[in-house]
Amino acid sequence: MAAQDLDTPYVLHIGSSDYQYSVMDYVRAYIYMGEDAKTLELVKSLYYYNKTADVYAGGENNG
Repeated sequence: MAAQDLDTPYVLHIGSSDYQYSVMDYVRAYIYMGEDAKTLELVKSLYYYNKTADVYAGGENNG
């Protein structure tokens, strides 16, 4: 998956329900609730990597 696509939502179909999530949804959730310092640094890095890739690729930054 390309870095600029980390915030692209994907649809998960479960039964009659559809859920849309992107990798960045999980990253943002962990940033707000994260307690483990090493994992928090990892997800923050992924967040900034995506933001930079969006700018570099000329895409829209959703973060």
